[in-house]
Amino acid sequence: MIFLRVLGRLTLISVAFFLASLAAALTATAGLEHAYGLTTVTGEPVADFFFHWVLSVMVSTMAIGQFSLTLAAVAIIAAESLGLRSWLYYAAVGALMGALALTTLESTHGAAPSAHLANLEALIFIAAGLAGGLTYWLIAGRSAGAVMARFVRAAKTAGEDSPAEPEGSN
Repeated sequence: MIFLRVLGRLTLISVAFFLASLAAALTATAGLEHAYGLTTVTGEPVADFFFHWVLSVMVSTMAIGQFSLTLAAVAIIAAESLGLRSWLYYAAVGALMGALALTTLESTHGAAPSAHLANLEALIFIAAGLAGGLTYWLIAGRSAGAVMARFVRAAKTAGEDSPAEPEGSN
């Protein structure tokens, strides 16, 4: 029974992480589309939609998931073990990951072309992190620590039900 609860929780965490990465990718793609105005590839609306949105979001989802996996795992383990369920925690972690992603990109690929675009990129990346963090909270974060709480309650009730041994008996 405990194994199934843990397996269910791990499945929920995995699905929530994927959907959070997808939400962050959608937010980043929409923001960067607005900031830079992607040009048409073929001139045909259906093909352009496919190239700009579907492929871009798919690639962005994979990149965001790979980039944030380690940091998200640490944040998720901390939230699960401490029972952190506040949306502020997940929003702050997401915004931090977005800012860290922007800093990493700027250090490896150079700065933005202008100060206005640099500020806009910072807002886009932080907004993408916020979207990812809040999406994770909506799916799995609101119930963080529930499995651990059940383990603790079960251990306490099991300890109370067992008869205590007298101190002098061996």
